[in-house]
Amino acid sequence: MSAADTVEALLQLGMAAKDAFTKAKQGDGSLDWVKFLDSAEFKKVETELGALVGALTKTELDAAIAAIRQKESTLLGGQPVSKLPSDKLLQYSDLLDTETVLVNRKIHDVTLTPEALKWVVDDLLPILVDVAKVVLPLLL
Repeated sequence: MSAADTVEALLQLGMAAKDAFTKAKQGDGSLDWVKFLDSAEFKKVETELGALVGALTKTELDAAIAAIRQKESTLLGGQPVSKLPSDKLLQYSDLLDTETVLVNRKIHDVTLTPEALKWVVDDLLPILVDVAKVVLPLLL
C-alpha cells in the first residue's frame, strides 16, 4: 500500500467511524467508544470499518511516515525550512502535521477497538481533513 493509499484509508475510516458514532450518540447522549462497539450503528458499519483497518498495520503506518519524510526532504532540497518560499512552506507544514499525528499515535495498529477508533476520529481525522487536499497529491 502506498503512503497516499494509507492516508486515504485513514481518512475514509475516520469519516465512516465518526458518522456512525455521531448517529449512535443521537440515541444515547452518554455513549462512549466502548458502548459504541455494542451499538446498532456500529453493527451497520462493522464490516466496512473492518475492511479499512485490515491494511492499516504498524508497518503500513511506519511506511507512510517514511514516505512523508522523504517528501519533506525533497521539498527542502537541502536548504533550511526558513528558506522555503511560502507555497512550499505551506506544503511542508501540511506534511509535517500529518507526520506528527502519525508519529505521536497512541496505538501501534489501527484496529476496531475503542482506543483506536477514538484516536482516529478525535486526533487523526481533524488533521487529515485539514491537510488532505495538499498531502495526498504530494504522496502520489
